[in-house]
Amino acid sequence: MPDAPPASGRLKKSTGAFERSFHGIYQTTPGGEFITANPATAATLLRKVRAVLDT
Repeated sequence: MPDAPPASGRLKKSTGAFERSFHGIYQTTPGGEFITANPATAATLLRKVRAVLDT
């Protein structure tokens, strides 16, 4: 059985998937504050803010 990749390799792989995802992925605190958000989440939120400001 092959050895598992080092932890740093697994982290890089999962971070890349997080950053390149077309779906919004984020973490929040129990109070609703963002901890992390990928670019897709940020783009979605920006579009919604712009739509509200344009009304």
